[in-house]
Amino acid sequence: MDKLYLTLLVLLCISTTAFSQEYYADLSITVSSTGEVSLSGITNHPDLNARSTQEFTSKKGTIWNLAINVPGDFSEYIYTIKFPEGTQIIDLNLPSTYRISTENNELGITGTGEKVPFFIDADYTINQTQNTGINSGLFFILGIIIVFGTFLYYKNINKNKTPEKKEETTKPLFNKDALTERQLQIVDYLEKHNGKATQAEIQKATNLPKASLSRNLDGLERKEIIQKERKGMTMLIFFKDRK
Repeated sequence: MDKLYLTLLVLLCISTTAFSQEYYADLSITVSSTGEVSLSGITNHPDLNARSTQEFTSKKGTIWNLAINVPGDFSEYIYTIKFPEGTQIIDLNLPSTYRISTENNELGITGTGEKVPFFIDADYTINQTQNTGINSGLFFILGIIIVFGTFLYYKNINKNKTPEKKEETTKPLFNKDALTERQLQIVDYLEKHNGKATQAEIQKATNLPKASLSRNLDGLERKEIIQKERKGMTMLIFFKDRK
């Protein structure tokens, strides 16, 4: 009987450990005009693996709905949603901090969260402007004319001038709003130490667990913000344009 109780206790501990697993995610979510959603990035949640699917979108009349709701506790996550050109948001329900941006008529949302559920619920419409092809063609031709005219103008003005030497910049360009708090800790430390440090130095300064530090370094490397280079037993971390 004692052995039976002991076995049940061990199974209970294993079960509790399994259910208490914390997830993380660093995702890019691209939504097409047909409702197909493409997932890419880094995550340990099985429902957010890289793939293209239409299971996250639905349409009623002219209104689309994007709904991503996965179970589990997330220690941290960051995502970027890219909607098709002409998208207008009608209603948005997100559990965490987010920022909306527009680039080349394409709507984007960047969100981050720590110790909060991961779900996205967005209603939106897509406005398709008529004669887009004609307008695009006219703008293209006009752009060529402007560029060519500008080239000739500056060529005549600067014909006898010695080209000025461009000042090199050593500061990396990246959007801090698209980084998690832990990734910001790493970036801030590198900025204060001339853009490079060893992984051990970063871990000691930030006090991040080894697994979390390694995961966030992989995320920064995937965003092309940093590079890693092994020298013997030491892993050197530096901004990609600061080697």
